[in-house]
This record gives sequence, C-alpha cells and structure tokens, in this order.
Amino acid sequence: MKTGFKGLSALTWPHFKNSLGILFFLSVLCVSGFTQISTTPEVRFFSKEDLDAPPRNWSVASDSLGRVFIGNDIGLLIYNGHEFESFHLPNFTSVRSIQVHQDTIWVGGQDEIGYLLDNTGKWNFTSLKSRIPSAQRSFTDVWFLIKSDEALSFLSNDAIYNLSDEVKIYHDQTSVPQMFSFRGEQIHLGWNRGLLYFEDGKKNLIPGSTLFAQRNFRYCENPIDSLGYFFTEDNKVYTYDGDTFVDISSQISQEILNLSITSVIPIDNGFAIGTREDGVFMSSLSLHNLIPLSDDRRFIGNEVRALSKDLHGNIWVALNNGIAYVDLHGGIQQVNGFSSQAGFCMAEYNGEFFWGTNEGVFIGKGNDKMLIDYPLGQAWDLNVVNDELWLSHQEGCFYYRNGRFVRVEDTYGSWKVLPLQKDIVVEGNYFGVSLLKKINGEWKKLFSTNDFGESSRFMALYKKEELWVAHPYKGIFRLSVDLENNEIYLKEKLGPEHGMESDLLAHLFQLDNDILISSPEGLFRFDFLKNHLDPDEDLMGAFDTELPIKMLEKGPKGRLWFTSANETGVLKQIENGYDKLSLSSLPRRQVFGFENVQFWNEDVVFGVDEGFITYREDNRKGNTFTVEIKAYNAINQSFYPEDNIRIGPEENGIRFQFLSNFQTRTKDIKYRWRLVGQNSSWNEWNEDNHKSYSKLDPGQYQFELEGVNKGVIDRSIWKFEILPPWYLSTLAKVLYGVLAFVVLSSLMLFPNLKYREEKEKLISENMASQEEIERLKMEKLQDEINYKNRQLASSTMHVLQKNETFNKLKEMIEKIRRSSNDVQISKELKSVLSLLNDDIRLNEDWDKFAQYFDEVHSDFTVALKNNYPTLTARDIKLCAYLKMNLTTKEIAPLMNISPRGVEISRYRLRKKLGIDKSINLNEFMNTL
Repeated sequence: MKTGFKGLSALTWPHFKNSLGILFFLSVLCVSGFTQISTTPEVRFFSKEDLDAPPRNWSVASDSLGRVFIGNDIGLLIYNGHEFESFHLPNFTSVRSIQVHQDTIWVGGQDEIGYLLDNTGKWNFTSLKSRIPSAQRSFTDVWFLIKSDEALSFLSNDAIYNLSDEVKIYHDQTSVPQMFSFRGEQIHLGWNRGLLYFEDGKKNLIPGSTLFAQRNFRYCENPIDSLGYFFTEDNKVYTYDGDTFVDISSQISQEILNLSITSVIPIDNGFAIGTREDGVFMSSLSLHNLIPLSDDRRFIGNEVRALSKDLHGNIWVALNNGIAYVDLHGGIQQVNGFSSQAGFCMAEYNGEFFWGTNEGVFIGKGNDKMLIDYPLGQAWDLNVVNDELWLSHQEGCFYYRNGRFVRVEDTYGSWKVLPLQKDIVVEGNYFGVSLLKKINGEWKKLFSTNDFGESSRFMALYKKEELWVAHPYKGIFRLSVDLENNEIYLKEKLGPEHGMESDLLAHLFQLDNDILISSPEGLFRFDFLKNHLDPDEDLMGAFDTELPIKMLEKGPKGRLWFTSANETGVLKQIENGYDKLSLSSLPRRQVFGFENVQFWNEDVVFGVDEGFITYREDNRKGNTFTVEIKAYNAINQSFYPEDNIRIGPEENGIRFQFLSNFQTRTKDIKYRWRLVGQNSSWNEWNEDNHKSYSKLDPGQYQFELEGVNKGVIDRSIWKFEILPPWYLSTLAKVLYGVLAFVVLSSLMLFPNLKYREEKEKLISENMASQEEIERLKMEKLQDEINYKNRQLASSTMHVLQKNETFNKLKEMIEKIRRSSNDVQISKELKSVLSLLNDDIRLNEDWDKFAQYFDEVHSDFTVALKNNYPTLTARDIKLCAYLKMNLTTKEIAPLMNISPRGVEISRYRLRKKLGIDKSINLNEFMNTL
C-alpha cells in the first residue's frame, strides 16, 4: 500500500484521553451559547411543499458558493438560498450519492453515474456510463462514490468501479455494502473478509479488520485527531489510527451506544450524529455526552439518511421526510424545552431563570424547566423592580415570595410594573394605572386612576413625576404622579399641536432620559422645552426600514435593538452615525404584536412563537463574505472575469447573475449595482440577484456590483465592450471620410467667383436680418415673461385670498351651526361646509398654474420630473411653491394641509432629492 496503514505514527486513544475533557468543555460552550441557559442551534425544516418534490432524500452536499445539492427520489434538488430547483438524470431515476469536488457535482443514481457543471446559467449533466465497457455498463444503485484528483470510484452492489485514465472493475463474490476514504486512501468492506484496500490492482486486507466481517457500521474520519471512527449496528465504537483498531465502547456515553445511528460527520470539536428515529445529536470528541440538536416533533421518527457540512460549518440533514438545516454558526440559539409555548418575557432572579409564556411561568434553564402551578395562563411581563421579581399576568399583578407568586389583591389584567420609590410601584393594566405600596412586608393596591381608563401596556416614567402611556389605536397620554396626594391624573393627550398627527399605531419608548414616539409617519423625540415632537432624523436614517418601529430597547454596549413592520435587528453606534445589523429570520418568528427582547449578561433573548431564542454576535462564525458575477450574452454564452469580453451587435445584450458564498442565507444579503458607461448612479439596495441589459450603444462598459451581508460589503467588477455594426466600424468611418474628402475637393476645384460674391452678399444681408429678428424676439419674449409673471402672481394671490376668505367663512358657518338648535338648519349648514371644502380643494387650478410657471421658469416642473422620477405630483407642487419663495403658512392652504404637514412634506422631499439638511430648500430650488 502506498502511504497509509503501516508505519504511521500511532495516534491511539490514550494519547487523547486527557485533552478530550477540554475539547468537550469547549464544544458544550459552543452549543450552549457560552451561558448558563440550555440552548441548541437554530434548526430550519423544509417540507415536501417547500421542496416541490417527493419527501424522501438520500444524500446531501454543498459547494464553495454555499449551494446545497440533495439526492432525491426524482433526481437532484439544488438549493440556491431562494428556492429549490429540480434536476432530472437522463433516466429520470433517484440520486443516491453526491460528492462535490472542486465545485464539480459528482452524482450517483440508479444505473447512472456522472457530473454536473454550471457553465451557461443552466445545469448540464455529463454521463460517464459510455466509458464503462458495454458488458458491464448496467449496474444498480450507486450508494457510495469517492472523487479524488486522480480518479472517480463508485460502489454498486457487488462491484467497485474505478474510472481514471483507464477503467477498472473489481468484483466480489458477495455484496459490497460500504466504501469510504481514510487519509485519502480508498477502503471498502468485503462482507466475508473485513476492510480491503487496493494496491497495484489487487485487494489487500487491512490487518486487524476482520472484526468488521459481516458487520454493518457507520464510518467517520475526524480531522482533529486524524482518527477513523466506526459506529457498528451492534452498539460498538472503534477507532483506527492507521495501525490499530481500538474498542472504546466502554469509555463513551451509554446514550450514544443505544442510538440507531445512520450517519456521522465531524464538526467543531466533535461529531454530529444522525439517527433512525430520534433526530440529530451533537457530541464532543470524547463521545462522553450527547446533546440533542432539536426536540422538534419533525425530527422524531423521521429517519436521518445523510449529514453534510456546508462551507460555513453548518449542518444539512437529508431526511426520510424533508430536509433540515442546522445553523451552528449564525449566532442564534434555540432555548431548549419551549417548542410548544409562545415566549413573552424572561427574567433572571436570585440565580434562577423565569420564562413567561402563554401557558404560565416556567422556572429553570431549559430542558430542566418546571411549570409553576400558580398562576396558569398568559404571562405578559417579568421584571425585577427594587430587588423583587414581578409578574404581570392576565389574572393580575404578582410578586415572587418564598418560591411562589403572590397576587396583589384587587388587581386584574396586569401589563407592566415600573418603580417609583423603594416601596411604591406603578402598575399598568387593562383598565388604566394603579399605585401599589409595600405595607408591613405585603404589597397592597392604594388606588387607580379615576380620569384615565385606557389599557396601559406601554409605559415610561419621566423623572419619577410624569408617567407616559401609549395606546396603539388611541394615542399618547401624559399623566402626572402626585405622591403627596396619592393621585395620578391625566395631564394631557398629545395631538397635532404637539406634532402628533395621528393616533394610529403609535408606540412609546424610553431611551435614557428621552421619550421617543414611533408612528407610520416616522420616529420622533419629545422636546420638553418646546412641548413638541421633533423628527429624529439620525435614527430614522439609520433604520432605513418600514415604519412604525414596534420595539426599541437599549441593550449591552449601548446598542439599540429594534423590531419594525418588516425587520428585526440592532443599531451599533459608529463614528458617523449607526451601523445596522439585520436578523432576517426573526420577524416571521416573533409573537406578532407582542415583540419582546430581554438581556442577560451579553446574550440577547427574544420571545418567539416556539418559545425563546438567544443571540450573541460573538457566536457568529463562518467564512468571509464574498460576491462574484457570472455573465451571459444574448445567446446564453457564458464569460469569465479574465475574459476580454466583446459582444457583437447581433448579440447585443448581457445578463449578470450575482452569487455569494452565503447562498443559504440569501435573505441577509442585498445587492446594488451600476453600469459605468451608461449610468454612474448606484441603484437602491435590494435582494435581486440578477440584472440584464439590452440594446446597449457600442462602447466600453464597466459593471460594478456590491453585496452586503450583516454589514460586511464585498465588491466585484466586470469590464466588457459592445462592438458597433459594420456600418459604424472603423473601416466604414475611414471610407466615409475618404468619400467626403473627394466631394469637397471637387467643389473646390471648380470655383465660381460670382457665386462666391453673391453668396457673401446674401450671407451678410441674412446676418443683418437675423440680428433684427433676434432683437425683436427678445423684446417680445421679455414682454411675455413680464405679463405671465403678473398672471402667475395674480393667480397665486387670488387662490391665497380666496382660500383665506373661504376658511373664515367656514369658521363663521361652523360657529353658527354649532350654536343653532335647529337640526334641519344645522344639517344644511353642514352641506354648505362640505361644498366649501370641495371648492377649496378643487379651486387650485394647477394645470393652468403649472403652464404659466414652466413658461416663466424654463420648464421647471418638466425638468424636476426628468431628473427626479420618484417625485409625486404633490412633491412637484411643493417644489413650485418653494421656487416662488412662499412661506410655510402660505403653502399650507394651497396644499390643503396644516403647517405641520408642510414641514413633514419638506422633510420627505429633502430625502427624495438626496440633499443634506444643512442646505436651504428654497435656495436649492432656485439652482434648478
């Protein structure tokens, strides 16, 4: 044998025994997220509906771009992060085995062997059956294949096929049930003999391997210790170091020996083990302990057929009924034991973890959790106030005492508790706000608000003397806290005079000493000196997400964790603002309407529909994010970056496909691009992974692509040339020049002096006439401009005066209507008011105004539409009024909105135009 089973340095079990305890400790830390909370990695399942294919899967592998390939009953399934694509073998049979070698996909199926390449945007399969002698070309399922640089070997029933420069076929008298590779050497199991290897075309028995004769096993080679591991069906485990087989069954966990193991692969500091009925487990290298990756019912009884790691070290599982993806390195971990409960709150108190769910409160770290028997049902909030644990529950407000929760009498439907003093707290509930006080060691309810009865789920205390309450459908309220008189009373409700344009979907947050309000219109910070809400432009720009913001909490290191209408993530403060990290998988999992986040040490804990998950950025691992481009012309010919890409006029068109090495996390990835030579502007970031161009003008182009994944940006550039048609080629242009020279020379050879004199005279007279015409035109144009300026000013002032008169008239009529006791008169006056409203809206003769305006100001509105196509008609009107230097108060009646509305419109216009807030909008309009 060439290099392998004799004379190797013996790496036997005793040499690793002492160090494995350390390795196991590291592996447990990896699984548990470095906390005392029992967690396992996030698992995602794909059903047959997701696959759009039969549910049975046999094998799985991935390439350097992170694409996943699954052997399925209908052929090959290819997952690109967006969707599964089906690929059929020529004989439309099942794919049993897959190996990716140098990004070529080697596939074994029923009576088929070959490879797939992606050269033209479509997968093409090349069968290798024609290389096999015709007499031996028919074979059964290819359950195992091994591809090396030199050869392809595959196993089918009673024979091993080796395809290199020549084809060799090795038969066995009995079936050959397994083939694998140890340190690069191919080994197979001879059923009646043991483990065999090939040397010089002959089979050789590995010494000591007869113990595997007539014995099924699952094999795994771990690169950490370079040992081969054999897990036999009769509950034994052996190691092999290239020299000796060692039975380690007595030294490992009995739990592992009791498993029905179907597949084993190496992972960080240990193994991933697939089973026939119990899902997937992780174990340390010592095989001392067993950790289930998921207690999800979709794993139980669902046979694991194959396991594979992707390029980031995450696990893909081929199942008898579907596909599973275990994200070991995404930073998100599932808290064990809560898959059937919805998570609403979490707190750590006196070294114990408390978990609030829709079923009640659990105590424990995960798998060892216990449901506290009182109170049962919906728990809304858990928080520690003044060294006491409080539970806000549908049945009332509770505090924790001597291992049980004690209900505060006369409290019902509690949302939240906030501290006022050492022995006084404020409790928000379904019916308003109550004040609770500790008297003789017991908490009692002192009183509830009399003039405020709104549900008080969202609360914030400002300087212990003012309580803010938000109701998502009724608005924002300010309440005064008067402890001397034992009173909490309504101070005011925020309205338009405070900058609160609408009560709908209003959310309240407190960051340090600031009160923030979120609504569909934006994010606002309350200025207590002005008693007014002002837009928080820095935060709004950093979020760059769909409003409103529904959750905003300050976590470790001062980071802001948020949930919006379509996104959950965190803002990290940097030198010039904020950097946003989006957790794309969370929004669809959080409890809708009750999005929540808690912090324990440096772990971030989210409540989700399936319990709780934790996130820690330190646990995120994986390769550096990269993007690359594939290009195809109009006839689907592919190009590579190093090619000198020249596209002829008959193939005028190019299509770019964007790929990254994070294909399984495509929802985290966004792209933007530009084509230098056509447009130097970048498009907006989006999830599209392709771009096409057609009918490009001849010339040199440079396509630039940027991709971003969790704040990491990579860039790729392609250069190409569009060739001109023959009649615009260089040779054609030379011929055109020669022809023009001949014609001009002919005219010069036969001059006519008289013709020249007459021509010069006519030119002179014509120039004089043109000068006179131009002078008259300029005078007439000036007169027209002055006239239209007067018309424009008159029209504008007429509308202003008319709307002002109508508004005064409306106020008078409204006053009369309110004072009238006659119902009929009141109804008719209301109709008159309606007509006046319609007249005010309809009397803005915009078309006429715009016509005069463009004539005076050189097609101002037309230029705006061309340069800024995203501007709406309402934006164009505002630009025109700003061009006329009208004030906010003058613009408001013309647009039939409030002055506050004008300010908001100006703010949004500034974002659409992409100008800095330091630039005056009116001055900017005068530059256009």
